[in-house]
Amino acid sequence: MTQQKKTVEVVIAQQKLSIRTDSNPEEVIRAAALVNQKLEEALPFGQSVSHQILLLVAMNLANEVLKKEAQNESFKTDMRERSSALLARLEKGFSLS
Repeated sequence: MTQQKKTVEVVIAQQKLSIRTDSNPEEVIRAAALVNQKLEEALPFGQSVSHQILLLVAMNLANEVLKKEAQNESFKTDMRERSSALLARLEKGFSLS
């Protein structure tokens, strides 16, 4: 069963957007808030948003996502290695009994 798309209204850079999504509306609102936060960090107070600023914010957010993905992969690799080592120790301990 496919989930029906919902329309979520958000404001990004003082522009109202209607986004059709099958995601949780709260996640879309949080994403828009994050974009606005990053825009505020990138802009001096009162400066208007340009396409260059939007691209810079998009690149910074993409970089953050890639860093988190790398950290996640590193964590998963570490957990697999630790689990394998623990399992080997357990198997060795049971075989000695």
